[in-house]
Amino acid sequence: MCTFVSVVTDQVRREQTLKDIANRDDLTNLYNRRYLMELFAQRPAHETRTRYLAMVDIDHFKRINDTFGHAVGDLVLRQFARVIEDATHSDEQAFRLGGEEFALLLWSDDSAILHQRMEALREAVEKCQVNVSYGNGQPRKVHCTVSIGATPVDAGEDFLSASLRADESLYTAKRSGRNQVVHYDMNALGVS
Repeated sequence: MCTFVSVVTDQVRREQTLKDIANRDDLTNLYNRRYLMELFAQRPAHETRTRYLAMVDIDHFKRINDTFGHAVGDLVLRQFARVIEDATHSDEQAFRLGGEEFALLLWSDDSAILHQRMEALREAVEKCQVNVSYGNGQPRKVHCTVSIGATPVDAGEDFLSASLRADESLYTAKRSGRNQVVHYDMNALGVS
């Protein structure tokens, strides 16, 4: 009997490990787009806080890759992943969607508090640096900034509609000079 339980337990562990691998981005170890889609469809039955989707994009990331190379770009992505992960609470998740595009699923009672949290994330990224030896071996500091667009998510809302709003806010941040947070205001637009 104990052997059977041990085999089943080992099988369950292997299946969980494979699922974890399938849901993680190889470079940053953040959750991936597939897992975001899975989580997005779920909502705790008795949650009273509002769920938010924030889209986060590293500003001018192509310039980092073109100037310093993809290996340095990868270092920037990994460091950014740690910063974005630190910005989430234990019941929230950070995702790498691809390239320099990231997302957060967040909970908040107050959109102003959420905005403050996203501003704190933006400031933390702005203060970070990756130290690299470049060209002649001289150390260089690579900095980056982010643009963030956030939107509340209605109960039962699909990912596509929420992501379109979050992207709209993100692109507004980029068009307005980058390195800023734009929160989609559904009330100001007459959306309920």
